[in-house]
Amino acid sequence: GVEDYHFLEDEIVIITDAKELHQSKLKLEALGHNVVSAEQSYQAKENIEIDDLAVAKQIINLVSGLEDLEDVVSVSSNYSINDELLSQLDL
Repeated sequence: GVEDYHFLEDEIVIITDAKELHQSKLKLEALGHNVVSAEQSYQAKENIEIDDLAVAKQIINLVSGLEDLEDVVSVSSNYSINDELLSQLDL
C-alpha cells in the first residue's frame, strides 16, 4: 500500500515499500491512473537545512562536481537550502 505521497507541479509522487512497488503500480493502473514511471529510490530519513553561505557553496560545488563525472548516473542528497540563501550563491 501507499505509505506517503506528495504533489508536484503536474504529477503525484507516491511512496510505497520496495516489495510492493510493482503491485502498487498495477493497482493504480487498474484504477485508470496513468503511471509515468515506477522506480526504486532512496529517501533520506532526515533533511539537513543549510543556513551558512560558505557551507552552501561547498555543497553545491561538491554535488555539481559529482554530477559532472562521466561514470555518475545520479546524485542523491538530504540537504535543503532556502531561497534567500540560494539567491546569494553565484550559480
